[in-house]
Amino acid sequence: MDALELLPQIPDKTVNLIVTSPPFALHFKKEYGNVAKAEYVPWFLRFAREFFRILTDDGSLVIGHRRQLRSRQPTALPVSI
Repeated sequence: MDALELLPQIPDKTVNLIVTSPPFALHFKKEYGNVAKAEYVPWFLRFAREFFRILTDDGSLVIGHRRQLRSRQPTALPVSI
């Protein structure tokens, strides 16, 4: 089942934690079906709206995306919404 089919079935504000690692927006098409760079934000917003709807008020969303290194150490970029 595709996540965009499953997410609407989850009641509002019932999930405390979402961990996801969406495909990257790359210049070239990959076997796993990445989205074109110009289409990435609209594509991801469909998921983000559902995430926001199902997360509890004190819930967290963790997005594993392209890894960044600073001083050869992984860097976390926390964002509050």
